[in-house]
Amino acid sequence: MCEFSANHNGKNFLPFGDRACKRPMFMFDEPLKPGNLTYKFNEGEYIRLVGVAGASAVSNTVRARLRVLLLEEEDAKKIYGVGITDFATLPGGHQQERPVMLYAKVVDCVATTANVWTDNDIEIKAYEQIRLKMIGVKPATHSYKMRLKDHRTKVEFPDRDPYWIIKEQANMLPFGDDDDYQGPELLPLPIRNYIWTNTTMKIQILDDGTALSAGDVRIQLIGEYRQVR
Repeated sequence: MCEFSANHNGKNFLPFGDRACKRPMFMFDEPLKPGNLTYKFNEGEYIRLVGVAGASAVSNTVRARLRVLLLEEEDAKKIYGVGITDFATLPGGHQQERPVMLYAKVVDCVATTANVWTDNDIEIKAYEQIRLKMIGVKPATHSYKMRLKDHRTKVEFPDRDPYWIIKEQANMLPFGDDDDYQGPELLPLPIRNYIWTNTTMKIQILDDGTALSAGDVRIQLIGEYRQVR
């Protein structure tokens, strides 16, 4: 399951894409390209968009839309090499024997202790592989730095100071809200090529000397998820 932050209060990773948005709709992957991770469904199946409210109820003023491509049989065979009945067995499809899917996860960071690196853990099993492509951070008043650490291999990104700065007015990892001019940027190749598997991915946050409360910082991770057995 993929999780996308859709809170309009500076945390909307999925802009509607109309004239009120400063950024266009978010594209899961480059469409009509073999091997892409765009969600794939066979003929006769349903696409369901599901939203979850936060602590408060949501009125019916929430709007959502999808950009969907409909392929003819001959187009599917020409581009992807399979017909419509086997379309969902491709990467991004829900009928894969060993799934290769888009990875999207929202992390609301835990409270910090002042001036101490604080872990936010994501458990990754031995049969799972994750590659990160983008990280968007919604900073807080007293957020300061961030880094990633592989608990098993002890590899860190960045591996030394200067770490990513995630101050409110100097955020190196823009979240990419619908009201932001700048969207999330691609991570450097060494990070995008790194495979997280059989480990705990530690997202480590440092405050500026004033402790952060739980949920002050929200992080959106985007990448590729793969099961290898």
